[in-house]
Amino acid sequence: TGVAIPQFYASVPVRGQIVERLIGWKRLELQPGQTATAEIVADRRLLAHYDPGSNAWQISKGSVRIKAAPDSGDPGLNKNVRLKAQTFRP
Repeated sequence: TGVAIPQFYASVPVRGQIVERLIGWKRLELQPGQTATAEIVADRRLLAHYDPGSNAWQISKGSVRIKAAPDSGDPGLNKNVRLKAQTFRP
């Protein structure tokens, strides 16, 4: 038995720059040659930026790249997802 811990990153816009954030990980125990599917639920604040002027979190409308990889430096597997604009209070 072995262990894999894929990490999930989102490249989100923050004040005009793209920032890669760790949004979750999943520990998987695998037998040799076995594959598995990892699923996470990311806290929506990790896809947002905080705007002190409005005292709210804001998710920008648009495409965000989600990456699954063993670590942040690995190119991993990538998927673009579309987000709807949202504003929510802390």
